Amino acid sequence: MATPSKKRDVEEMDVQSDEDEDDLDDYSSSEEEDEDGIADEDVQVDFEAVPPTDADANGIRTLLSQLFLKANINLGQLADTIISQNYVGCVLKQCEVEEDESDDGIDEDPIFGVTTVINLTDKKNLESVKQLKAMLLMQCEKWAADKLPVFNQILLDTCEKQIGFLISERFINMPSSVAVPLYESLSKDLQSEKVNKMNYKFDQFILISKTCRPRIEGSKERPIDENEITYLNLEEQVLLENASHYFTYSVAKERDTLVDGKWIEEDYESLRTVLLFDAKKTTQIIEDMKEFLGK
Repeated sequence: MATPSKKRDVEEMDVQSDEDEDDLDDYSSSEEEDEDGIADEDVQVDFEAVPPTDADANGIRTLLSQLFLKANINLGQLADTIISQNYVGCVLKQCEVEEDESDDGIDEDPIFGVTTVINLTDKKNLESVKQLKAMLLMQCEKWAADKLPVFNQILLDTCEKQIGFLISERFINMPSSVAVPLYESLSKDLQSEKVNKMNYKFDQFILISKTCRPRIEGSKERPIDENEITYLNLEEQVLLENASHYFTYSVAKERDTLVDGKWIEEDYESLRTVLLFDAKKTTQIIEDMKEFLGK
């Protein structure tokens, strides 16, 4: 059982709607009028990054499910793994607020994001890791066969490199401004004295990014055109620019919903883009993110 730890060394984030992500509103149903006909307004909320605990298991599974959809991956085991290594990474929660006596005693502490990394080399015997590797190789073979030799080499159990599966998930309506402090926090964790004694010195990272493209009526599994792809987490475009290899696959056959809305099926096709980049580029990537997001 994971034990609670101190708050991560991350500043409290004052978060509101991100104007850079207005294009996502086109396929989100989050903007609705209330009973009085007044449109929803931006709400300013403070968040904090804290180590995950056992109580966060369901919330982490929910965030993972929006990434993996119907893929045959043991999300419960992945969530438990994330919690068991709570000295690496964090979950994003709303800062403590005064309790509302009208809440009928319901104690809810939802998480809005999770950022961490799982060592695929060290955890290769876990069922969920085996399933993840098999899924990636299957999609690579189907959608980008020319990239299969590269990904096959790093995902084989015999691979001697330390490969980290980077997880950076948050609710779809969370702005990209939260990304930089979360990545900086993870980077500090990986360089801490405690972690340096463990298997967290990575050679390469893999991240699966939620992407999409305009849907063409009547088209079935058409080839991926990189110029059509939109990244739901804007900062992951920086990872693309620094990736040594990547490929994109469609998840259109799986029912894809947003946490706060639904895809307009006739307009957009859900995709996933798999990015592989060298761990030694991490510092530069974070600096590039700051510049890209105007931090």
